[in-house]
Amino acid sequence: MAFTKPALLLAAFAAVTPLAFAQDDPEKAQLRKELAELRQQQSQMQEKFDKRITELEKKLNEKPKDKPAEGHVVKTEVLNQLRYDFDSGANDSFYSRRLEVKFTGQVNKKVSFTAMADFAKTLKQDANGNVDQGSRILQDAYASVALGGPWSIDLGQKKIPFSMEALQSTGELDTLERALFLAQGKFGDVRDQGLWVNAKFPEVTATAAVTNGAGETQNSKDGNEQKSYGGRVVFKPKSLPGFQVGGSAISGTDPSNFRKERVGFEAMYKNADWTLKTEAATALTGGIRQTGWYGHAGYKFQPDFEAILRYDTFDPNRAVNADDITDVIFGLNYYLQGNDAKLQLNMVNRRFGDTSHRTMWQLGLQTRW
Repeated sequence: MAFTKPALLLAAFAAVTPLAFAQDDPEKAQLRKELAELRQQQSQMQEKFDKRITELEKKLNEKPKDKPAEGHVVKTEVLNQLRYDFDSGANDSFYSRRLEVKFTGQVNKKVSFTAMADFAKTLKQDANGNVDQGSRILQDAYASVALGGPWSIDLGQKKIPFSMEALQSTGELDTLERALFLAQGKFGDVRDQGLWVNAKFPEVTATAAVTNGAGETQNSKDGNEQKSYGGRVVFKPKSLPGFQVGGSAISGTDPSNFRKERVGFEAMYKNADWTLKTEAATALTGGIRQTGWYGHAGYKFQPDFEAILRYDTFDPNRAVNADDITDVIFGLNYYLQGNDAKLQLNMVNRRFGDTSHRTMWQLGLQTRW
């Protein structure tokens, strides 16, 4: 038993010595550290893989959701214009000027459609007892097809391609009424049925159209074999931002077999503060030559306030003296929410060729949603 204690001490020394040497070896210590870090990273990555696998398996086992159909997305827009007119030559009145409901939609990437009705309209008759086509409730009803590149076609019923202000959206008008050669002469701002071919290039937009007539056959079939042909071209040079110049023309035969012609010129400059524009047009209607033009200036003196000055004249018959009409318009537009909500006040001094005159105050409230 005398050798037992020394033997135990020797065995313990032999067991501890390698560990002591290992702990004192820096290279092995570094290797052990790297090994521990790799095992930790492996464990974290495995957790991420397991989590992602669980998510994917869950999605695969979920019941498929109904996907929205491609195309057939319909947008609805309502334009409501309320008016009060004080007129020294007629009865003063509150009335609904327009209540337009417009539907636009996409059938697919190439085909879209537009339909619009004005529920404020009531059917009227002209001097011959025929329905005034412009008084019909249904306004636009056409389909558009993109042909690729700058080209597209429209087929159905829409405005004839004549005059800048005639084609301006009703909700975007600077004054409460359009120019006299449109409002009185009906040179444009009229609809008919036909085919429109459109092209849009970086500086030029153009439209050519063949229609039943120039506003005589809205919502009805052609009254004769002849068709009307016309178009509009607008040039917007990139070197002059905000400036555009263009022209338009329409030629055809009305149901009474009279030649019906329209020729117009337009120019506009617009920036953040100023709107300067003019149009001149001539027409042959029922053998009568008519002319009209206007000059318009608008200035935004505050972000929401715009002052308007317009000189507008129309001669319904060049062969008759002293039958022309001239309006001098002073206006104020208050944009409560852009063109979606605005107040418009127009003071119109109307003079006739026989030197008589009348004064009209027109107040309009427009909402669009």
